[in-house]
Amino acid sequence: MKKPNNILKEEHDGSEENWLLTYADTITSLLGFFILIVSLSTINMGKFEEATTSVRAKFRSEKSSALQNLKQNLDSLMIQNEASKEVAVKIDKKGLRMIASNASFFPSGTDSLLPLGKKIVDQIVGQIKIMNQKLNIEVEGHTDDRPIKNELYESNWELSCARASTVVRYMIGKGISASRLKATAYAETQPTVPNRDNKGNPIEGNMAKNRRVVIRIFY
Repeated sequence: MKKPNNILKEEHDGSEENWLLTYADTITSLLGFFILIVSLSTINMGKFEEATTSVRAKFRSEKSSALQNLKQNLDSLMIQNEASKEVAVKIDKKGLRMIASNASFFPSGTDSLLPLGKKIVDQIVGQIKIMNQKLNIEVEGHTDDRPIKNELYESNWELSCARASTVVRYMIGKGISASRLKATAYAETQPTVPNRDNKGNPIEGNMAKNRRVVIRIFY
C-alpha cells in the first residue's frame, strides 16, 4: 500500500511585506524632519529687516564717530604744525576732506612736494595707521584757469594729475596700501570761487584758493 505524499503547506506570515512597513516609517520620519527644518528656517522678514537696519545704523554711527575723532586729531596737529591756515579739515556725507592750499604742497608750476606738504601728509598717514581701519584715500589735484604749457606739462590736466600722483606715491612710500589710494585730476574744472571778474580779469586771491590739493578719507 502506497504511503500518501506529505504535502507541506507554507504558512503565509507576511514577512515579505515587513520591509515595506520599515521603508514607509523611514520616509514618514524623514518627511517630518524636513518639515521641521523648513519651519525652523522660515524667516520673519519684518524682524529681519529691523535687525539689518539696526546693524547698519550702528556701523554708520561707529564710522562717523571714528571720522570725527580723526578730524579732531588732524585739526590739533595742523595747529601744532602751524598749518591750520593752509589746511581746512571738513566732514561731509562722503567722509573727511582735507583741503590744502597749493602753496603749502608745491612750488608754482611743479609737482615737487614741499617740506610742509610732506609734513602734512606724514601727519595724515600717522593718524590713519593709529586708527588701524580699512580707510580709502583719494587725492585730488586742482588748478586755476591760467593756461600752462612748458617742457613738463602740456596743460593744467597734466599738472594736476602729476601733483595728485606725487602725493599718492609719497603715501605709498610711507606704508599706505596702493589698493586703497586713488589719484584724480580736475585741472581748472572745479573752482571753489570764480577765477576772474565779469570783465575777464584774473582775481589773484581767488586763483590762489582754486590751486589746491584735496585729500578725501572715507570708508
